[in-house]
Amino acid sequence: MDLYDNALKAEYLGLGIYGNKAQPPAVGAVEFGAALRRIVGPGPESEGFRQRAYKVGELCRAAGGRKTAVDIILKEMTKGRHLDIV
Repeated sequence: MDLYDNALKAEYLGLGIYGNKAQPPAVGAVEFGAALRRIVGPGPESEGFRQRAYKVGELCRAAGGRKTAVDIILKEMTKGRHLDIV
């Protein structure tokens, strides 16, 4: 279920396209192909997707990336208890 939510968020933020709205969880070739052309095809729309994705990537790297995310999640999960994680 979270993947549908993430697809909607990505589309809302202009970072991607929800490529199979008509047939989830399956993928319809025509619908998916149209979404793929919008993302990777030539033109201002696809260039906008690439620029926004690049900016988000820069922000994530500057914030410490997945290592920082894992550290925060583990810290929250282990509040008030001791866990030996190697």
